[in-house]
Amino acid sequence: MKKAGFFERILQVIEFYDIKSVNSFAKDYLNYDSSEKINRLKDKSKKPSFEILNDISNKFENVDMNWLVSGKGEMLKNYQKIGNIDNSSVVGANVNGTGININGTSSELIDVIKRQQEQIDKLIEVINKISDK
Repeated sequence: MKKAGFFERILQVIEFYDIKSVNSFAKDYLNYDSSEKINRLKDKSKKPSFEILNDISNKFENVDMNWLVSGKGEMLKNYQKIGNIDNSSVVGANVNGTGININGTSSELIDVIKRQQEQIDKLIEVINKISDK
């Protein structure tokens, strides 16, 4: 099995936190001017700077930096798997097709809930348009 590189692990973080894109991750979450610092890491010969590691560590406190850098261990700190339930001693939730992953800070949870409410509102609007026909 091929070992995932640093950029692939960044993509896993992006997916877990339900972030729209690498661009959004870089600009909205790490406050970079562009996604260039992150996208350059697609080249496996490029290594992440201390700045990138520090910024990710500060914003995503529950991501295990050892995992991010080396790929060893689990993505989340204090991670336990009990049956089919992922359990972590952190706050927040990311609902996806496979269940609920507990993670993030309360402000991240609020952001996820707001995005989900926006999606629900759009679906209700579509359903109302269909039922009016």
